[in-house]
Amino acid sequence: MNISLTPELEQLVKDKVDSGRYHSVSEVMGEALRLLDERDACGGLRQRLQEKRLAELKAKIQVGWYRRTRTWQGN
Repeated sequence: MNISLTPELEQLVKDKVDSGRYHSVSEVMGEALRLLDERDACGGLRQRLQEKRLAELKAKIQVGWYRRTRTWQGN
C-alpha cells in the first residue's frame, strides 16, 4: 500500500524514526493507526456517557419542575 503525506507529516514520521523510538516508518504508521482506532473507540464511549448524563439531567429537571408546579398550585 502506498500513501501520500503532506511534507509536514512526512517530516514528523521521519523524526519519529530518527528519534530511535521506532525502527521503521511502518512501525510509526502502525502505532498511529492503533491510537486512532483507540481514540475512535473512546469517542463512542464518551458519546454514550454524555447522552446518559444528559438524560439524567433532563430527568432531574423534570422532577424539579413537577415539584415546583405542584407547590405553586397549592397541592
